[in-house]
Amino acid sequence: MIMGLCLLVYNLGQRQLRQALQQANQTLPNQLGQGTQAPTPRWVFQSFMAVHFVVLNGMKQSVNLTDVRRRILQFFGSPCRQYYLLC
Repeated sequence: MIMGLCLLVYNLGQRQLRQALQQANQTLPNQLGQGTQAPTPRWVFQSFMAVHFVVLNGMKQSVNLTDVRRRILQFFGSPCRQYYLLC
């Protein structure tokens, strides 16, 4: 039951990302650096493993949020951008 729910969420996220890329006529770099409109969620999740959060002088900051990662986040909803402190 849980595995089925996880697969559903994974597929819905993949579909949402790919549709957003097609509607915007944009591509994201894949593992080889070539543009694609069909990135895998696994690659997207792995690319965000290097992003960390720190608190300096009482302020939360995200570290290692590159331009490519910011571009990826623009195709997700505002809650996702808020999580990475972009809104």
